[in-house]
Amino acid sequence: MQQTATQRLFDKLPNVIRCTDDYTFGSTFLPKNLGIHKSYIQVNTDTYQHAIVLDHDQEGFMADLRYEHSHLPIPNIVIENKINGRAHSITLLNSPIPKTDNSHKHPIAYCESVEHALTFEYDADPFFNGDLVKSPFSKAYRIHQLRDKPYDLGELADKLDLKRYTAKELKAIIAKERSKVEGGSLGRNCYLFDVVRVWAYRAVREYRGTSLELWR
Repeated sequence: MQQTATQRLFDKLPNVIRCTDDYTFGSTFLPKNLGIHKSYIQVNTDTYQHAIVLDHDQEGFMADLRYEHSHLPIPNIVIENKINGRAHSITLLNSPIPKTDNSHKHPIAYCESVEHALTFEYDADPFFNGDLVKSPFSKAYRIHQLRDKPYDLGELADKLDLKRYTAKELKAIIAKERSKVEGGSLGRNCYLFDVVRVWAYRAVREYRGTSLELWR
């Protein structure tokens, strides 16, 4: 019997994984049979990339996947926020990409080109570092297993325009597009801070001399 996508992912995870329920309190390492139930887990290690993970900010990503992105390689797993439809996607690789100091550079560059192209085509967040991903084993999310079989890089590349989206071009193109709606090429956290701080500097004056609870 063919393994499901989540079963394949579980097998690829190291015996001890980095995970967390809340970024505010940082992350910790747990045996994977416990760690996978946390809200966020680390899929790729520092030495091996087992999957391409993307962050989809747009609400209702699954609807876009079915209609606007139906021509693209479908992710193996989509982990969807039950409230707003925002999601992370996991595209499993048939062969892991070694990323040690002694690893060959060509497979790494090839994988990065594929990842950049997918990021652009899916309009995913270019500032997402892929470190911690919504866990497809957590009950906090809606899990979509769309394809059980992992991909070869060549299979992904056949459906993408790699020459068009080099790393340098990708950053320039997406930064330009994002600047139209996000106030520049800053990451989301920096942008949000710059917007909210202007209001906060004024608003806090009205509450000086009162209680912290009232300010909250």
